[in-house]
Amino acid sequence: MASNLQRHLSAKQGLGLLYSNRTLSRGEPLQQLGAVPQPSFGDLVSKSNIIFTMVSNDAVLESLITDVLKSGESLDSKIFIDCSTVHPATITSISSQLSSKSASFLCAPVFGGNPVATAGKLVFALAGATPEVRHNIIKPLIQDVMGRKVIDCGEDPAKSSLLKIAGNIVTVSLMETVGEAQVFAE
Repeated sequence: MASNLQRHLSAKQGLGLLYSNRTLSRGEPLQQLGAVPQPSFGDLVSKSNIIFTMVSNDAVLESLITDVLKSGESLDSKIFIDCSTVHPATITSISSQLSSKSASFLCAPVFGGNPVATAGKLVFALAGATPEVRHNIIKPLIQDVMGRKVIDCGEDPAKSSLLKIAGNIVTVSLMETVGEAQVFAE
């Protein structure tokens, strides 16, 4: 995802994406495309107006946001977009915390694995902030850049998290059904 966004920023605006990772060396392919590594998530937030995150679980996301909130850094008018698959309650809590600091928060979990992401064909379930922020600021960074489609889930960021979890349940159920059918056929 980040590689596609970096290519887009370079082509359209000549800008380098700022990135951070707990293991910074994992971003070397991004750096080769023109992205600029930041030593910490806090440094990235202080230098950015639009911040995308994709992390492994709720605890990591909560930790990142807690650290930023504790830093005292002004978050006024910053836009945070999380693309992780995390619990809707976590999304609601983070949205509330960031809103209290005059920041916008959107939840944008993705449908599709690594090959789909590399091809820029992910489907994003986008929710949160105002329609203007979703459609005029964030959607142009996603649609036809990192993904092929954006599903607008409205202003409540937890709605997109619920859609992603429902999608995962359907996928797992189908896998189980196909497995059972194969065993039955044998």
